Amino acid sequence: MILLEPAFRNGCENLIINIEECEGVVNYMDILCYSKEKELINKAKFPFILHNAIFSSSYWRACKLLRKVEDFYKTDFYLSKEHVPNFIKELRYIGQFLDESENQELYSLITIFGNHSIESIRFSGD
Repeated sequence: MILLEPAFRNGCENLIINIEECEGVVNYMDILCYSKEKELINKAKFPFILHNAIFSSSYWRACKLLRKVEDFYKTDFYLSKEHVPNFIKELRYIGQFLDESENQELYSLITIFGNHSIESIRFSGD
């Protein structure tokens, strides 16, 4: 079970959902990779299931850059080329605490971020 804070506090109670009940529902954070010329060169998805696996532990708190994408629904974060290597290191660190299927998702993102023509990366939540 996951406790979600509602977007607006208008007397609503906290929402509780069961991930297994949301089997067919797929939520993603968009990841947009741009070149030096500010052209979109790659578009990827950061799945909610992977996001939840990373942020349901306390290991991510040691990751300075990863902290910036913690809020899945409000994130609008840009990562410049100079920070990409450290972001990849943080993802690899987190990967040691994830199961095999989550690691496959994570390493597919790491492969995308390792593209040397990427100048900036934008993480955009729902």
